[in-house]
Amino acid sequence: MQLKLAMIGFGVVGQGVAKILRDRQAHLKERYGAEFVITAVSDVKKGAVADPNGLDPKALLDHLDNHPDLTTFPAPQRGWDALTTIRKANADVVVEVSWTDVKTGGAALGHLREAFACGKHVVTTNKGPMVVAPWEMLEAAARAGVEFRFEGTVMSGTPVINTAWKCLRGCEITGFSGIL
Repeated sequence: MQLKLAMIGFGVVGQGVAKILRDRQAHLKERYGAEFVITAVSDVKKGAVADPNGLDPKALLDHLDNHPDLTTFPAPQRGWDALTTIRKANADVVVEVSWTDVKTGGAALGHLREAFACGKHVVTTNKGPMVVAPWEMLEAAARAGVEFRFEGTVMSGTPVINTAWKCLRGCEITGFSGIL
């Protein structure tokens, strides 16, 4: 199965995803039967590029090692803002890893709304939308019939959400504690 990804945000986390795809693609395909293809990247500081046939993660990362942004990266499409990228990119999944604003949800809130409206699955590490509008996000994903994965928003990706929702489904959870 091939999953086409539109990356919204290409800072430390976004580039980390690209590094995993660069370094572990064969393993991911062998173990999970999935091939991940980045078809678009949109970053407010680094610019935007898209190719419906896929962007090479290694080429993207190498380019940013030698250039401050993606404006000179060879791609058939460039310059889209995040919302246009979500609408027009040939992608099944929006990977939303832009900057976080926990007071308003920031741009990420609009990114998730648009992704769900376009019928795209979403994976995010962005806490903003889940702080400001968690039920709206969950309901929008359910209405759209798409997957919404946000485990990375809590405890640096520690699988507490899936543990609570799946493994402890019949239990009453009365609280969490930890060190901040």
